[in-house]
Amino acid sequence: MDITSNFHMHQEGNTLQLKFILVEPLDPRNVGSAARALKTMGHQNLVLVNPCDHLCGKAKALAHGSFDILEAAEVYSNFSEVTQSVDFLIGTTARHRKSKIRYCDSREIPSIIEEKSRLVQTIGIVFGAETSGLKNEVIHQCDLVTSIATASPHPSLNLAQSVMIFSYLASQLNKTTTQDWRIDANTAQKSEYRSMRDGVFELMDQIKMPHNNSVKRYVRGAIARLGYDDLYLLHAIRRQVAYTINKLQNISDKEVE
Repeated sequence: MDITSNFHMHQEGNTLQLKFILVEPLDPRNVGSAARALKTMGHQNLVLVNPCDHLCGKAKALAHGSFDILEAAEVYSNFSEVTQSVDFLIGTTARHRKSKIRYCDSREIPSIIEEKSRLVQTIGIVFGAETSGLKNEVIHQCDLVTSIATASPHPSLNLAQSVMIFSYLASQLNKTTTQDWRIDANTAQKSEYRSMRDGVFELMDQIKMPHNNSVKRYVRGAIARLGYDDLYLLHAIRRQVAYTINKLQNISDKEVE
């Protein structure tokens, strides 16, 4: 088997893409090492946000046979552009933040990816810069946040080591999934995860439920942790509630007329 084949999970003829996203990496050697880690574990999708020179000699030297990963990397100027092309984002951090964030254990990532593969087409694992990690504004745009448990706070894992660990975890997944006989035309289809999540926020607005950014972050994290059956149930309830509200609103409007 060609270990450099692109990681994917087949379902209904579709392919799940797993992307490894480095936000503002500072050292080309770390980017090269990350590319080597990805190719070693059978991944190809590297995404760079406002990176250093990732094609220079230092990066190439550390990539060691993985320069094709660097050359094929998607490059963006800011993280918001990435969110438009990735359905489900998993942020990584070495430290717990002051803001209220729900963390999941890194060992849960394989099962989370496998579960979400039923609902999304692209999943991104996001890594921050070497010196400061991910900024809070990036963390808050992620659906889940995870960290790698270590025996002591220092020394911490460097960027390439973190990429290697998560690429290894992802490589343990079974690359084929069985069609669920319960799925039919009325259930949530692949690539609808974002619309389902945003639909909950729209319903919160529709019923005038007060919510600030911290509440939305908590709701986003709670939805991200739901399995397929629970997500479908939430989706069905949300649609029925929205339908009932619109129906009552139409009746009210006709009475006014």
